[in-house]
Amino acid sequence: MSVLALIPARGGSKGVPKKNIKSFNGKPLISYTINDALNSKLITHVVVSTDSQEIADVALKYNAIVPFLRPKNIAEDVTSDFPVMEHAIKWYKKQGQIFDYMVFLRPTNLFRSSNDIDKGINKINKFNYDSIRSISEVNYSPYWMKTVVNDKLVNFLDSKYSESRRQDLPKVYQANGAVDIIKIDTILKKKSRYGNNIGYFKMNEISNVDIDTQLDFEIAEFLYKRYRM
Repeated sequence: MSVLALIPARGGSKGVPKKNIKSFNGKPLISYTINDALNSKLITHVVVSTDSQEIADVALKYNAIVPFLRPKNIAEDVTSDFPVMEHAIKWYKKQGQIFDYMVFLRPTNLFRSSNDIDKGINKINKFNYDSIRSISEVNYSPYWMKTVVNDKLVNFLDSKYSESRRQDLPKVYQANGAVDIIKIDTILKKKSRYGNNIGYFKMNEISNVDIDTQLDFEIAEFLYKRYRM
């Protein structure tokens, strides 16, 4: 089984400048995700996809592979994950390297472990899903959410649960973005990021933490000291 871990790290972060290599508890943010991937027992290649030579140099220092600089047309603010995935797979295919799975690891989602990664790889390999996504229970239920219509506050979902106690609500989960594992054929043949046959594995609530703003960054630093270091 050949498994490519792909860590996307665009250089043009707006919310937190140079976010991917900004010092996070004393080390570049991206180094934590690289380390999680390197400690996996099942990942065979740990690759960083970036358009920035500065990020590439940091990634190489922490023992990731940076075989290319990502083209600018797939390193823009509006670029989705799919073309980044497809580009890396096709680049390796041209070199004669074929993988079975891609593990997509966002460096802004830090609350995962190498064991989480391997659990997901084992599950997709056993059950033949198009993809596997890590999920966590939401900390605020969508059944309680509101929207504004004609300057009035109304329920976002028309549901009997809108006034229910937390313990009476149906369990709801979100894909937390910490670990996505995709069969290579899902990307190349189905031209899809996840396909239709999607599996999951559960992670704890802290795995929902994602870094998008400076406040997110500072909160994540505090939580990482408390729960990971």
